[in-house]
Amino acid sequence: MNTRVFNIGRECFVIFSDELNNRKEKFSLIGNSEKINDLDSDVKFVRLLSNYYPGDPFRYNDTPERISKIIGLNANLKSYVSYSQNSRLLDSPIQIIVADNNDAGITERKFIKKIENDVIKKRHSFASFYKDGNVRIFNKNELFF
Repeated sequence: MNTRVFNIGRECFVIFSDELNNRKEKFSLIGNSEKINDLDSDVKFVRLLSNYYPGDPFRYNDTPERISKIIGLNANLKSYVSYSQNSRLLDSPIQIIVADNNDAGITERKFIKKIENDVIKKRHSFASFYKDGNVRIFNKNELFF
């Protein structure tokens, strides 16, 4: 398994995972960076929003067409999406996923147990969002961010 976490800017982390099924969505983005466009122009990012991630969600330096999904807690998403739409920063269609609409109280361990017989899902990487703003990236084998 080839997983890497790397920082591409002072306020930005990019998490790379080989387990994601879409070739253009292998990168999760936490934070903002003007260096995003230095990467391969075909790469799409899944943006992870959190209270305490590096960067400012209201300083949108990335080109919106580089973001295919935005995932986060409902409170963070509301303010981010509202600001972005009012500022006309989200013109392209972006899938918005509310992290805290899922099963209440499910842990990574319970989740992995739940999917251990699912051939497709167990090959993927996942993000857990916590009310205190932390985000953890993991797969069936390890926590890697």
